[in-house]
Amino acid sequence: MTRVVELEIANFVCRFGTKLVLNDLLDEVVLPAFFNPQPRQYGEAQFFFTEQRFEYLRKNDVTSLALRCRFIYSTILRRHQVYSPGQGLRADEKSIDSAPSALAILLLKSHRLLYVREVPHAPSPKQFGTTFAHFLRLAMIAHHNSRFEQSLRSGTKLSKRAIREQFPFAKVDVVPVVSSESLKHFVRRFDSLKSLRIELAPTNSELDNNEFFQQLRLSKQKVASQKTVVQHQSAKGLDKDNCVAHIEAAKQGNALIQMKGVDSNGDELKGNNDNFSVRASLEEVSEQIDTRAKDVFEKYEELVEKEVITLGMPTKDDSEKLKESFKRFHRGESK
Repeated sequence: MTRVVELEIANFVCRFGTKLVLNDLLDEVVLPAFFNPQPRQYGEAQFFFTEQRFEYLRKNDVTSLALRCRFIYSTILRRHQVYSPGQGLRADEKSIDSAPSALAILLLKSHRLLYVREVPHAPSPKQFGTTFAHFLRLAMIAHHNSRFEQSLRSGTKLSKRAIREQFPFAKVDVVPVVSSESLKHFVRRFDSLKSLRIELAPTNSELDNNEFFQQLRLSKQKVASQKTVVQHQSAKGLDKDNCVAHIEAAKQGNALIQMKGVDSNGDELKGNNDNFSVRASLEEVSEQIDTRAKDVFEKYEELVEKEVITLGMPTKDDSEKLKESFKRFHRGESK
């Protein structure tokens, strides 16, 4: 039987305060965080990265330069009772170890997260972001300590507070990229769409393609707003076609969308980016993770070419920085 998995795509936003983004601290913080071998403990569960690679998915093409890993959710599944027609409900406690996994590929130039849940109950992209944020915090603490020790040796005597202000802890957001077709299909389920809420999501360093979002983000910056939201409401129902056109501008993954209304049965219906995100089926996927990662990237490239996915224009070209980081990392690895 042909095995089919689903590719999910999100915008991976990592900011260190207001001035620094993911690639600015790639060598100092991001790579040590990504290659951290320790798990994140959450109750009885553990989340961790394994089979990590810093690699080109297409030879010498900087747009394919990625951090790739398997993301594992290790936990214990427990049952307390079972039911059978002959005996009815009875106590029967058993437990089993479980470790579902996902393939995560973070493209460093575009900040796109390509995500494939390899088995049922695999961890989600948001859990990947939370786990990465945890490792980034640990790596940043190590970076703070290193900077402090360097300042003591050099005689500059920087305070730990000054170092923390210069290098703030990371804030990570994983924003599903909106699919036009999925969006239209979801909106058709509303008999009456009564509320549309659009919140500007943080970005790495790319510009908004749409003029509405450009102006909104400019206004946000001018008034030093921490959160900027546009909300449309109507008890009689909003114009669904124009709402779709409005939301489609968020295909970059630069906005968090929430919709509320009622369906044809009069039941409440809600939706957000997760409900109409870009998803693509991958058939006959390889069991080899190296080959699978390249297949996933090729599928992503196909979606970009068909304009299913929209990329923003970066404010700076960090191609050379990424190439040099790759060379330095692999020189150090070979020693």
